[in-house]
Amino acid sequence: MRNTLQVAECDRVNSKLCESIWCKIYIDKTRYFVVDVCYCSQEAEESELCEMFECIKIACDNNRSVLIMVEFNYPDIAASI
Repeated sequence: MRNTLQVAECDRVNSKLCESIWCKIYIDKTRYFVVDVCYCSQEAEESELCEMFECIKIACDNNRSVLIMVEFNYPDIAASI
């Protein structure tokens, strides 16, 4: 399966100044969905957060399926397993 996936960077959103990486994963030659992995530091400035949300807005405006995976890095959140 992995050898059949075609992947491309999303240059328009990857050019923004925030800690995220965006790519397109093609289902076939014309259909794709967008994947984002981003990191939101507690020390991030508001301008970086605005850039991150602008990236999300741009990705969602393309009428495509979007998967966003986020690491918020909040140590006070307790996850019970």
